[in-house]
Amino acid sequence: MRRMQRLRYFLSLLGVLTALVLPGAQGVRAEAVRSGDASAWMPRPAESALRVLSWNVARDDFFQGGPRARALLAAAAPDVLLLDEMPEDATPEAVRAFIHDALPGADWQVVLGDVGGNRERGSIVARWPLVRIKHFDALHYTRQQRDRWISAAGPKADKLRATLPAGVAAAGAIADVAGRQLLFVSFDMQCCGDAPDAWEEARRRAEARLIREAIARTLAEHRVDAIVLAGDANNVQNDQVIRLLQGEAPALQNTRPQREDGSDWTWDGRGTPFASKKIDHMLHSDQLRPLAARLLDTEFWPESLLRAQRLSEDASKLQSPHRPIVVDFALVEQKD
Repeated sequence: MRRMQRLRYFLSLLGVLTALVLPGAQGVRAEAVRSGDASAWMPRPAESALRVLSWNVARDDFFQGGPRARALLAAAAPDVLLLDEMPEDATPEAVRAFIHDALPGADWQVVLGDVGGNRERGSIVARWPLVRIKHFDALHYTRQQRDRWISAAGPKADKLRATLPAGVAAAGAIADVAGRQLLFVSFDMQCCGDAPDAWEEARRRAEARLIREAIARTLAEHRVDAIVLAGDANNVQNDQVIRLLQGEAPALQNTRPQREDGSDWTWDGRGTPFASKKIDHMLHSDQLRPLAARLLDTEFWPESLLRAQRLSEDASKLQSPHRPIVVDFALVEQKD
């Protein structure tokens, strides 16, 4: 028994030391060591103005996960949630009630993607009032694009005929955070595609361009001091889609979240034809500075943390094949 206890202590200490030297994790782990709070998964750095969580919730699994899903959200303790792949029949009222149960004490506001994407809807939930940006509710493909993808889709052609008119799965909203107007965008892109010239990859690139166009229109019509753009890019081929999302004027930076072992995959491809890979992303403008970026994955938590958070080691895996991205941001001082 004593030998086992010594082994667990050594592994726990090794995990802390490893996290301290991981890029992007120093601030969080140093804060955890200073606080000595073994029950906190990701203690908040003192400079943090907001914590943002982005998560592909796997449609109905979000609500059906019940206590498990709420416990995962409680462990993350975000101020803003960008939840993509919301089920088709979800309502703002249902989302708000679910988040309130998980994270009581705030008057949570919800902007749920309109009809875009049908079953892959984006959504934004925040503890601050939200102003819906309708440009992200009307991201539609051209007739030529739709015809081209349908002709190349083979057995999926009928499904595309039914779903393509809905457009891109996205939602956008502006929140006032400490006097700054922050634009939040949640999205979910076309999945799969087994070749660089596949219609799925062509659709993803079209979706990235449409999202950037909506950002440009928003900037032209609204005061925006900073941007957070997050969701499931499904970049199974290469990073061209990410580069399109990053764009220019303004260029967006990609956060680099990692889990406790230093890995950065967000899609759990074990047991599927697709390898585990980072296909979920959180991008931000230069007016925000990431203080810490982590992947919430209970499979890599120490036993003491699992007990404190009342979660099982396989909770993340059971809840969704995607792992949440959680980032603490500081507001960069504005220049006159």
